Amino acid sequence: MNRGDGISAIILAAGFSSRMGRFKPLLPLGETSLLAHVIQLFQDAGIENVRVIIGHRHTALMPAIERHGATPVFNPDYRKDMFTSVVAGFASLEPEAEAAFILPVDIPLVRLATIRRLIETYDSNRGKIVYPVYKGRRGHPPLIPFALSESIMKWSGQEGLRGALKPFEARAMQVEIPDEYIHFDVDTPEDYARLVLEWKTG
Repeated sequence: MNRGDGISAIILAAGFSSRMGRFKPLLPLGETSLLAHVIQLFQDAGIENVRVIIGHRHTALMPAIERHGATPVFNPDYRKDMFTSVVAGFASLEPEAEAAFILPVDIPLVRLATIRRLIETYDSNRGKIVYPVYKGRRGHPPLIPFALSESIMKWSGQEGLRGALKPFEARAMQVEIPDEYIHFDVDTPEDYARLVLEWKTG
């Protein structure tokens, strides 16, 4: 049974969805939406502190966020890039926070077993960055110690979160996960069609 205490989830949902042509967080997935599905994923793993970083069309997201008991965090810099939402997420956490998952809302099919496995790994390796890996390639969501948040928030270099975490590679752990969905993001209408099919059959 996973713990979840002290571990938060930061869901990135502030972007424009420009390549999709529709607002990705509110795309239907069964009887719910991508955003609601991702919130529920973390809650089912025992994580009570779920933060949703909002920006574009933020008022449209509030009903789903409130209905599912998550916490909205407005990113005033959302027009710049996704990394500003990562920064806003870490800035919103309490000082006693221990670690946080980072997951873009358009990577919604990550399996519950994956989240649980990452939590269990972190519990045995406190202070480590825990990356899920499928077929040798890192995916989402990484689980990042809050102790690194100050360095992340000060980062002004290239590659966003990936670049901010490079100096801490010695503290990184990779966990091989039988979950291809850690790599599956929804950017285009074709991706969304595949997402719905995968969700129905998976």
